[in-house]
Amino acid sequence: MGHEFRIDQQADLDATPEQVWEAIATGPGIDSWFMGRTQVDGDRVTTFFGDYSPVTEITASEPLKRFAHSSPPAEDGRFVAYEFLIEARSGTTVLRTGTSGFLPGDDWQDEFEAMTAGFELFFATLTAYLGSNQDKRQTGNEMILMNVESGVQVSRAAGAALLTRMFR
Repeated sequence: MGHEFRIDQQADLDATPEQVWEAIATGPGIDSWFMGRTQVDGDRVTTFFGDYSPVTEITASEPLKRFAHSSPPAEDGRFVAYEFLIEARSGTTVLRTGTSGFLPGDDWQDEFEAMTAGFELFFATLTAYLGSNQDKRQTGNEMILMNVESGVQVSRAAGAALLTRMFR
């Protein structure tokens, strides 16, 4: 049967729009809060998880304002799209994210719950990374461990399994 979904998140950050852009639209920036290693090259984003490397197409790139990328739809209709919106305000920057897509099959609910937990973990890591001291920023893996210790619990194995299902 399948299910269309959208997950929206928002944070007021103690960071400049330039710092937020660097974190969401460059390989090293994404590496700081997401798992795997990411490369942003031309019109695509590739994330490397060992032998598994999903590729998404950049669908919008407006520096310091909007960055979006999406996987192509699979034969069963599965896809995931990411959108990041940056808004400068007096002394802060607002970051809004939207993750949408389609999960095929009758078991979409379990996958959606796992995906939601993963997105919460990565968004918390991103916002903690951007809120930390510029000279003492932690790596994404250190931030993930910190978030797990603070109560958001997603194991690396569960995260890898989730990503494999999202991009198959």
